[in-house]
Amino acid sequence: MKPSSVSFLFFAFLLSPLLAKEPQAVSEPSALIHLRQRWKGAQARVLKPVNQKYERALTKMKLRYTKAGNLQAALVVQKELEQLKSKTTLAAAPAKASVSPGHLDKKALEKWLAGKKWEWHCGDLDVPVHAILWTKPSGEGAYFEKGKSEPSTKISLSWKVIGTGKIHLFFLFMKDGSFRDWVFKMAKDGKTAVSTKEGGTKDLKTLKLVEE
Repeated sequence: MKPSSVSFLFFAFLLSPLLAKEPQAVSEPSALIHLRQRWKGAQARVLKPVNQKYERALTKMKLRYTKAGNLQAALVVQKELEQLKSKTTLAAAPAKASVSPGHLDKKALEKWLAGKKWEWHCGDLDVPVHAILWTKPSGEGAYFEKGKSEPSTKISLSWKVIGTGKIHLFFLFMKDGSFRDWVFKMAKDGKTAVSTKEGGTKDLKTLKLVEE
């Protein structure tokens, strides 16, 4: 073997551990993440009407086979329908999860709040839980006294969104018709909200989302 060949093999042997190493993961730039989200959103908007049309056609086909007594064919079409719904649900999920509740606009925040339950702290989070609030759809609400499984009949609760990340809570006391209200500013992640000085009642209150 020639000396030059031996030198080349020796050099390759020394480099082999370095070449075998896996490349280090590089964090994605925020601009790329944002661009990808816009691309996926555009894809979903284009595909939505196409998928809806396909779903309607499959539903009609399944009905025809069922009426004709061809249950085997109807089951095959039903499976195709289920796969389509599964794919469209998975495609829509990332866009839905990527938005921070504290940054949602009025309409989107109203939808997000519907059905949520909250710990009611008369002060900051270091103060023990005083009650549980339930922000139901359409601005309705329920007030649960601590340790109670049924909503209180003493307080009528209602709520509305007044801006990005801002909620107005109204407490109507049924005994004498008086009321108190607070304006809350939500944290970006939507897990807590703290009362501000904008409401009629100025004392500090804190809401904490009940994880289910």
